[in-house]
Amino acid sequence: MNICICVRKRPLFDKEYQGGEIDAVSASNPRVVVHQPMYKVDGITKFVKDTNFTFDNAFNENENS
Repeated sequence: MNICICVRKRPLFDKEYQGGEIDAVSASNPRVVVHQPMYKVDGITKFVKDTNFTFDNAFNENENS
């Protein structure tokens, strides 16, 4: 038996937008990327660490079935 893994990124809620939250996840079939803002060791320099995940299917918050 084969298993197919499908994921869908949920949109941010209005409360999250109003609270200043950022959308830190991107989805583009078949990949999902989590963008994690970080500081270098100096504590000043900012950068974004991207972590990639691959699934059988990945859908963004705007896609319909």
